[in-house]
Amino acid sequence: YNVIEWNEEKNYIEGMMDCVVRLFDHHIEVWDWKTVEISTTQTLDYWLKHYEVQLIIYLLVLAQQYPQENIFVARLLFSRCADEHEEHWTRTLTLHRKGIPHYSRFITEHITSMKHFMVSGSDHAIRKVA
Repeated sequence: YNVIEWNEEKNYIEGMMDCVVRLFDHHIEVWDWKTVEISTTQTLDYWLKHYEVQLIIYLLVLAQQYPQENIFVARLLFSRCADEHEEHWTRTLTLHRKGIPHYSRFITEHITSMKHFMVSGSDHAIRKVA
């Protein structure tokens, strides 16, 4: 696992990746195991979207750590669905180096939005109690 330290425009996130793999075809993958129960209404694609921000951050960190590589893949592995057919229990998100500026802006905007929501939400909570 790798420790994640992302500091973009005074935004700081930390965490750990489950597993990072350097493959022979010159790309880096991060594998993230999930144990969520998959219901009939929440498909694997739903969960891929749910974890999208986390995965993009992983990929941006890997792009910083491996400047010689151009392709980065985040692979969600849903262990409760595991069988011999990979498409039944995995989903991937791929980042190419040329997409880094776009995804960096996406994450920065997402964090800014979260900060705004948290500030607005706490102001609302303070007013409600007072």
